[in-house]
Amino acid sequence: MSIDPHDETRLLSPFEAEARLFWLLGDKMRLQIVHLLLQHPGQLCVAELAARLGTIEQPTVSYHLSLLYAGGVVYLAREEGRYKYYRMHPHTLDTIRHVLGQLGH
Repeated sequence: MSIDPHDETRLLSPFEAEARLFWLLGDKMRLQIVHLLLQHPGQLCVAELAARLGTIEQPTVSYHLSLLYAGGVVYLAREEGRYKYYRMHPHTLDTIRHVLGQLGH
């Protein structure tokens, strides 16, 4: 979720993008997915994520990944047949650090 200081919508709703990011990360399942993607800096597919999460079904993982994707937290790195491989957007951690740093001032 990149922050564009020239984005006019930010003038209308400050911290909108940041609030959305923290809302996305506020869900236990999505936070676990983000943790797994950060632990495996390559890319993971839905099946691999579901297997590492244990008892979670692939459709549930797909649903949470779709929210993370729509929110710009992850991106689709590649597709091989029916398998989709996801990665963390590099700027996600920078955005989190930036917001938390601003709250401390």
